[in-house]
Amino acid sequence: MVKHMGEKEGLAYFRKLAESKTQVRIGHTSMVQLLAAGEMHILAAAYNHNVERDAQLGAPIKWKAFSPTFG
Repeated sequence: MVKHMGEKEGLAYFRKLAESKTQVRIGHTSMVQLLAAGEMHILAAAYNHNVERDAQLGAPIKWKAFSPTFG
């Protein structure tokens, strides 16, 4: 991200991100379920097929790829 945004903006982004009290968790399926339940407001890493499956089952969630998308 720093490479993409430039050092000054990239580091400012990560400092602000650190202030947001992010959580590190494991388990893509369980994280999507926590998101759908309202326990999280945003999820940075999820398999989109898990989100699509839960949305089709009625969960109030959607996914969006950010730009740039790495991977």
